[in-house]
Amino acid sequence: MSYLWLRGKIYWFRMRTPTKYQSVHEPRFLTQSLGTDSLKTAQALAYQVREKLLSELEVKLVMGRSRGDDTRYRATIKLAKENGISPISASDLAKGELEELLSRLSSMFERDPAANSPQFAANLGGFELPDTNLNEIAVQMGELCPDKVAQKNARQKRMWLNRYKRAAKTFSEVVSNKPITKISSADASNYRRDWEKRVANQEVTTQYANKHFGYLRMLVDAYYESLKVDEFENPFENIRIKGEANWEKAKDPTKKAGFSPHWIEQNIINGSKLEGLNEEARDILIVCAETGCRQTEIFDLPPSAIKLAANVPHILIRVEDGEHQREIKNKASRRSVPLVGAALAAMKRHPNGFPRYRGKESFSAAVSKYFAENNLFPTAKHQVSSLRHSFESRMRRAGLSNEERGNMMGHSMKSIRGREVYGDETSLRIRALFAELVSFETPYWKPRNPDEVYDEIDKILLADGFKLVGRR
Repeated sequence: MSYLWLRGKIYWFRMRTPTKYQSVHEPRFLTQSLGTDSLKTAQALAYQVREKLLSELEVKLVMGRSRGDDTRYRATIKLAKENGISPISASDLAKGELEELLSRLSSMFERDPAANSPQFAANLGGFELPDTNLNEIAVQMGELCPDKVAQKNARQKRMWLNRYKRAAKTFSEVVSNKPITKISSADASNYRRDWEKRVANQEVTTQYANKHFGYLRMLVDAYYESLKVDEFENPFENIRIKGEANWEKAKDPTKKAGFSPHWIEQNIINGSKLEGLNEEARDILIVCAETGCRQTEIFDLPPSAIKLAANVPHILIRVEDGEHQREIKNKASRRSVPLVGAALAAMKRHPNGFPRYRGKESFSAAVSKYFAENNLFPTAKHQVSSLRHSFESRMRRAGLSNEERGNMMGHSMKSIRGREVYGDETSLRIRALFAELVSFETPYWKPRNPDEVYDEIDKILLADGFKLVGRR
């Protein structure tokens, strides 16, 4: 790239005016003296001058756009930084010290006596923030917070984005769809009072309301951060509902009812009541019932995470990249899950996973609808996800400790212990034996007697040098 033009002994920058800017710059060329006779120095300066001139043209081009277009604001900010101008809005400049205003005027008249350059406008407060509203920012959250969606698949991204869209939509319906810069602390307080009424009427919980406030707080933060504004007041900063309503305190803790082992064996493992479901859905349910995994952990499995040929067949629950990228709930969820009995047979039928449901939202709705239409739920409190709760109940009844159960299900060991975690994790071989303790018999496989399984666990531990004190 060479934009050098030697006039006499001095190098000049010379570049054909890009078509994009011809409406705001009539001359065919952009020119500016580089003030040097050194080729090396001129080459170094040429790129800087090019960027500066193009920035000025960009500002000229966008100045006619509405304030709702943030391109205008970004272009002005970029130009200011390149010219060493401290960004300030016209309204803030007018409220400030007279000396600041006079200083800026004096400086700019020296550089631009005609007072018609983009720099002049920037120096005198051409930084009014765009009139963007919450709904507009909500749609952009994926682009504004790329680190939050980098590992999510299409379904996870939609679910993440929808929480912000819902929060913005609700605010605009209750209060106003006004620009973010016009939302006051009074607006935020009025909005909180509306949610307090909804909580009092038992329409929503306090926790649900506070989540909405949090989403609005993040939307406002994202707006200002995207515009490189360091100092701002977030009207939702301290907005939340404290405590719980009386009806929440009096209400029995809502726990998902677990399916009984008899029900699971009769309906999921060996029953015929799921024949109306497609094979992928049936086998996802079997794997969930026999591993305690979350539904998404199973139907999002990529082929590379299915290890059927390993000494201990297993699946890997982990963050995935590439074609089948996905995010998992948290760090503790990352684990190897052993496959035995019905779960192993189900995965052998699907060695490449479940493409019908991978990365999509249809599994839960389809299965829940089927269960409801066929009266498969024992009570109204039961949900498909209750299979995970039932798995832990079966482990508890089989004598597995809280830590061993947590390890199998991907719970945080630090939370379970209430302190930092030291030592190694339970080996996959032993976890496969734990799974056998609670797995159901099928026509083609039968778990061993619990005493035999515990004997094998003890042998493995003794072979590894552990001392055992009594039987569990």
